[in-house]
Amino acid sequence: MPSTTPIELLLRSIQNDVYGHGGFVSEEYEFFPRQPLPQHLPAQWSLWDEYVSNLPAWYRTGQVCRNLASLPVLDPAELPDEYLVRANMVLGVLALGWKYSWQEMDEGGQHANAASLARIGATGGTVLEPVHAQIMQPWQAIWRRMGRHRSCVESDLFVANFVYGEDAPYAPEHVTGNNSRLLVPFFQSRTEHRFWFSVVEICSRFPGVSAPLNLQRAMLTDDHAGMVAQLVRLARLWQTIVEEVLASADTRVSAIEWGNTTARWTAAMFEGEEGFSGLFSPAWHVMDQLIGRTKYGSFLGQIMLRTRAMLPPSWQKLIAAVGEMPVSDYVATHRARCPELEEAYHYLCQSYDYFFQTHHRKVFAYSYQAILSGREKSNGGIEGTAATPGWELANRHLRVSAAERSTGLRRNRARLSAEHRCHRDSRLLILPVRDMGWLPGDRAAIGIERVDGTRTTILANFVHREPAGDHTYFWLRAAENIKGISSVERQPSPFCRPPSRPASVVIFSDLSCLGMALAIGNHEHANETTIWQESADLPPALHPLVNGRTRVRADLDLAAAILREAREIHRMIDSGVHFYVLGVASFVRRIHGALRLAIGMHSALVGDAVRRLREQRRLNFCVQVDALPNTDKSFYPWNIATATDPKRRVRVVCKGKVLDITSFLTIHLGGDTILSMLAGTDITREFEIAHGAASKTLGMPDVFVEGVAAPIPKHLQPMTDFLYKVVRYTNAFVVTQAEVQQNNEDDIYVQACGLSNAIELWPEATMWGQELADVLRIDTERYNRMSGLCSAAHKNTVAFVKECMADPDSLTTWTDELTSCIRTYEDYGRMLITHLCDILRRTYHDGADSIGQTAPAHIDDVIRFAQIRLGGLGRSRASYVQC
Repeated sequence: MPSTTPIELLLRSIQNDVYGHGGFVSEEYEFFPRQPLPQHLPAQWSLWDEYVSNLPAWYRTGQVCRNLASLPVLDPAELPDEYLVRANMVLGVLALGWKYSWQEMDEGGQHANAASLARIGATGGTVLEPVHAQIMQPWQAIWRRMGRHRSCVESDLFVANFVYGEDAPYAPEHVTGNNSRLLVPFFQSRTEHRFWFSVVEICSRFPGVSAPLNLQRAMLTDDHAGMVAQLVRLARLWQTIVEEVLASADTRVSAIEWGNTTARWTAAMFEGEEGFSGLFSPAWHVMDQLIGRTKYGSFLGQIMLRTRAMLPPSWQKLIAAVGEMPVSDYVATHRARCPELEEAYHYLCQSYDYFFQTHHRKVFAYSYQAILSGREKSNGGIEGTAATPGWELANRHLRVSAAERSTGLRRNRARLSAEHRCHRDSRLLILPVRDMGWLPGDRAAIGIERVDGTRTTILANFVHREPAGDHTYFWLRAAENIKGISSVERQPSPFCRPPSRPASVVIFSDLSCLGMALAIGNHEHANETTIWQESADLPPALHPLVNGRTRVRADLDLAAAILREAREIHRMIDSGVHFYVLGVASFVRRIHGALRLAIGMHSALVGDAVRRLREQRRLNFCVQVDALPNTDKSFYPWNIATATDPKRRVRVVCKGKVLDITSFLTIHLGGDTILSMLAGTDITREFEIAHGAASKTLGMPDVFVEGVAAPIPKHLQPMTDFLYKVVRYTNAFVVTQAEVQQNNEDDIYVQACGLSNAIELWPEATMWGQELADVLRIDTERYNRMSGLCSAAHKNTVAFVKECMADPDSLTTWTDELTSCIRTYEDYGRMLITHLCDILRRTYHDGADSIGQTAPAHIDDVIRFAQIRLGGLGRSRASYVQC
């Protein structure tokens, strides 16, 4: 057996690459530079710095291309080696900025860029042809000097594009979005900052060089204890990454802005290459090698392999070196001698899977909003169709790719050691399950064998383990006549996490979640804990879990107690206390309302205060799902659609429940945008995809149940589906334009570009074309009048906005007219929704055959709207008169 590991051999071979030209790789700094990159280039090349620093301002005024075309040609031959990575990033951002502004910001159609357009046509080159000498030639010379087969600028931007601002000495794990800023930004927006630093922080925390190296050393010496320690360390690290990086809330970051700015800016630079994605970070490639992934046949698996070939050469060599000693093979060989080794390996696989489940949820939410608001195709080439939207395709590809990482986790078997009936149908189970990284709030699927011989699986919450670690306590509900336990399997989605850093904790709980409350209170980061329970006293079975740091306070009406203690609640908020509300839906609803009232007694902006607490992960809700609220109130889906307006009350249907989620918007960890886009529709499908297994037990929407959705008659299902489609398109347009204006209040060119993209993608077939005619059975004469009027006006409006953008210097004079365009399209969508809802109601009462008699009058209203409002938009810029 060799005495030197493959990774050690690699590190020796690249030890002279101190500037990271082949990609940053070292045992001490992992994938990061030994020191942050220089913030400026030498004076001879300072124009590159000057131009890249001006990009954010030029982007907002539509002047990127006209200014970059005037960039002088600079020769990089004498540029010192220590500046090459920075110069590579600067020129890469200039090139990406030109391409994005030319194609996505319509700068290619500006009168000022006519000469550049003519040059592209004359040479038959790409959009980068006009800046070939100024940008492309020096850029290529720089990456060739570094010994790279391509620029690899994507990878550099993920690990070196930061200015470290912390007082503490520099170390990769200290780099976060809170203490650093982007070294070379383009948009200089909150969304751009969050996108880049989400990947930077994951990579900065991941010991992708030292951990595999230590594992290889342990395998060479058969140091099983050392391997277990490393595997458990990595597993816990991935859980921390999920909680502190991936799942951290910043609800002011816009998925719509991301989809129309950063996501488009990071599209592939050259034909045949992959666009930017997290796969340009080395973490996933190293982890896949560690866990022994061998299957890459899926759509995303193939992208991963193509991306791997685009990484810097030293990273590619490291990934190959990790794969030379697969951990999975070693575990399979030695698990009989060391069962803990297999436990630790599976723990790592589960934690890694937990990361991707959370990532899956976030990708779905972002892709849904981005695609619905106008992004037709992902950087990875995922492009939907009328039958299968892009977000559904992304969801399928993510599931197939996740299956390729499966390691065949076996189920844990356990006998029933003890069972305590604590309250009503609640149980405290004590099982001989070995502790291998269980954290307070972890959920488990417990296979139950009942006395009558039947079997079922129920979800339970991890509560506590005995000091010796041989027995673990689980809290569960709805379990009667338990004879034994057939299996215990960890569920990757969390129920509720304790603070990630030391903090005081206040927990409001009913008895259904009291065990979990005690587990959170006993966590090492809970400095002082007050558990406010809604009951007379603490169940005797849980007395041993109360320690000196935990104070239990009982009150039969917690909501009233909170209002009495409003001043104290306000003091706790100011002092950084973490709040948890745990219980059944009715309890959480009451406590949530009481907390908002208590906050409102000392703060005029209740919504903003609650939003800040959620973003800081200091206000946490857990809903233990029980039966539906006892209500006779029911709604038809079309009643929800016509009564919902994202500006006022927001209602949705989820799993047969009608939810008024207006006050939930401010505390939704995914932000309020996606819920506003779905307002007025049935969100069951989206909720189950976005929340996965967590939807079975955890979900704040259960707190906001307003009634029950009446079932849709079969003959009205097609029209109802069409109504939802119209509602979502309209909501997407309204929300998108509101966000573009809000995020770019003074940037008229960006606003105009957002409007241009939205109306170009306006679904004519749905809104006034053949699809609408087929659903409503419109006669040929009315259809031709409606479609002809609307299409002509729409075409002229697109031309008008394009003409305005061609002369950005005078664009401010057309602000009112552009705003009128937005309002007209919004009003058209709302009008169409109102008419469709009325047709549905009448058809429900009169039968399916009445559509032909009901629809014409409504279509006549649509035609009148097209003549008066849409027709007013169909004028040239020269003769434009606001309607």
